[in-house]
Amino acid sequence: MKPNELRPYRAALRERICAFCAESDGRGGCSGADPDRCALTTHIDEVIESVLSVGERPDVAPYLAAIRARVCTRCREDESGACFLRDAGQCNLDAYLVPVIEVIEDVAKGAGAQSCCGGGGTASPER
Repeated sequence: MKPNELRPYRAALRERICAFCAESDGRGGCSGADPDRCALTTHIDEVIESVLSVGERPDVAPYLAAIRARVCTRCREDESGACFLRDAGQCNLDAYLVPVIEVIEDVAKGAGAQSCCGGGGTASPER
């Protein structure tokens, strides 16, 4: 996708996910000491494209596979597939994956202005 096509997705993710994240500065930015630790903000375009490449699915497994293949391999995942942030429960993308999928699907459907984390998407947290 072209950068201007990704703009509404980026804006919706910052408004509906980043603004409510535990590491949020309240304005959609990161307040953590190291904002590069957040896979969502660091790899936002790859996250969007990964979710869109799957299409709408009833469970999270295909999205998770796409994220692992296209984002995690470019982030902190090592050769064996391990990620110290994910393994410690500190990967914000992993923690917010289902709402991230919902936001991206909502924007794709033209409903990008809904409130955070509440319905709208079809992915369930089954793995």
